[in-house]
Amino acid sequence: MLNTRYPLDLRGVSVAFGEKVVLDDINLPLLAGSVTGLLGRNGSGKSTLLKHALGLLPHGQGTSSIFGEVVAMASPQARGRLGYVPQTFDAFQHLHVQACLDLVGGFYKTWDRSLVNRFRDAWCMDPTMRVDALSEGQQQLLSILLAIGHRPELLILDEPMAALDPVARRDILKGLIDINVERGTTILLSSHIVSDVERIASHLAILHDAQLLYHGELDELRASVQCLYLQGPVLPKQMADVLAYRISPDHAQAWTLDWSQQRIEAFAQDHNLRVHIKPQSLEDAFIGMTT
Repeated sequence: MLNTRYPLDLRGVSVAFGEKVVLDDINLPLLAGSVTGLLGRNGSGKSTLLKHALGLLPHGQGTSSIFGEVVAMASPQARGRLGYVPQTFDAFQHLHVQACLDLVGGFYKTWDRSLVNRFRDAWCMDPTMRVDALSEGQQQLLSILLAIGHRPELLILDEPMAALDPVARRDILKGLIDINVERGTTILLSSHIVSDVERIASHLAILHDAQLLYHGELDELRASVQCLYLQGPVLPKQMADVLAYRISPDHAQAWTLDWSQQRIEAFAQDHNLRVHIKPQSLEDAFIGMTT
């Protein structure tokens, strides 16, 4: 029986191109029904991670499983439960929108024409227009329609909104929320736009310097992440058990998760440091942890 607890499960995934390590021992299990925002700066390895998850990048270490099956050997049944939206859409340029939808829909027994038509109309897409005449934003919306038409249980999106205007981004986010609420679809959304992720995600994964700095509930990160501003005669060159650490000539900053006031005071006393706690928004935390 196929595993439905973790529709996507990455274990010990490491990828290197020559001497450059792009992913280093990544563990990323996604709970069924969750919406996970994969945050990272441009070039942080988000696309590489998603390609490995989809089996499009076969080299590397570790395993990627979809619905309990290793993706490289996954059955057609497991693959049929997956939808994927690439960063850019350049297929079917010579077709009209409706012809494109009909062509792809013909490959799926589960193709939901009413669902596709509802989102097509809500996104004001003219079915008679050629794909190459659509704006970049509408082409990306079409890409999402093609990915959701067969009612996937797992939907993976690789920075679908990176170059889109606020209206198109809002339409995509609303559509994804509707899909998750109505069908319980598990969603993994890669982005570097913190505000977009914050609007939709229940969980967050932060990727930086080939490593996963954080993976957990978004509300937990909001409530528990702290930025410690450290000053003293001798600053620690390293700190254990922190999400991120940055040292400057006259101060250091450490992003910690769920440190109690007692622990902070004991740390300051042990290292002869003055410690100030800086309030952090999600965007503050993301920028600080990935700088």
